[in-house]
Amino acid sequence: MLKLILLSSTTLLVTGQDTLFPVHGSDGVMKFSVNNDGSANLLGEFSSDKVTASTSLTSPSITAGTTLKVGETDVAGTFEANAADRAAMQQAIDKLEADSAAGQIAEQEQNARVEKIEADAATNAASDAELAERVAKAEAEAQMAAKAEEEQKTMLEEKEKAWAEKTAAMETAFNEKYEALEAKYKKEHDAQQKVLDQLVKIMSRFDVSGELESLRQANQGQPAATPPQ
Repeated sequence: MLKLILLSSTTLLVTGQDTLFPVHGSDGVMKFSVNNDGSANLLGEFSSDKVTASTSLTSPSITAGTTLKVGETDVAGTFEANAADRAAMQQAIDKLEADSAAGQIAEQEQNARVEKIEADAATNAASDAELAERVAKAEAEAQMAAKAEEEQKTMLEEKEKAWAEKTAAMETAFNEKYEALEAKYKKEHDAQQKVLDQLVKIMSRFDVSGELESLRQANQGQPAATPPQ
């Protein structure tokens, strides 16, 4: 297995197995080797302006200082384009997040308005219910008052009728009593007048006719005549 690290024009090759051609340094440590599988191991740095592989070049990590091309693809340009795309995508994501946050704020405000509308509606419903109850109570009281007024009117009419009947009966009784007394007094007066008339006839033979006439006139309610001197 070959691990390749590219730094500008510098290539680092590390690790291998089945060493075929080892090269040791003065310190006794192997600095370079060629393996049976065709790979090479290098301890340190390998510098080259260009690295060419006939089939493939494999490495866990590749770093290019200026350009890095894979076939016809400019990896650095692709990275830059991808970076621009990622930046645009990040801007779009940021905008979506901002829009989402604004939407959440607007939704919270809308929910607050809806809750206020619902609270106002509940308050209005309670006020309407209270008003309806008061109207119903007022209508019931008005009906009771109208009924009481009607009963009072009926009772007053009955009392007025009874009083009129009683007054008429009293007037009839008074008239009857008055007529009876008047008839009685007239009868007594007529009887007295007859007696006086008889006395006048009797006393006319005597010289007391003037006094009798005065007595008769007084009994009839007329002023007495002055007797001749």
